[in-house]
Amino acid sequence: MHFSNKVPVFMFAYIYIICYHFGLLTVVSSFFFFNGNVSCLF
Repeated sequence: MHFSNKVPVFMFAYIYIICYHFGLLTVVSSFFFFNGNVSCLF
């Protein structure tokens, strides 16, 4: 019972960590893309 109760929590944490890392990657990549565009403009 304890194991089956903890599995969804681990799955939720795993998905949350993946989404968090993908969010960071998106922000960083968009930031570098914006920097590249600005440097290209100038």
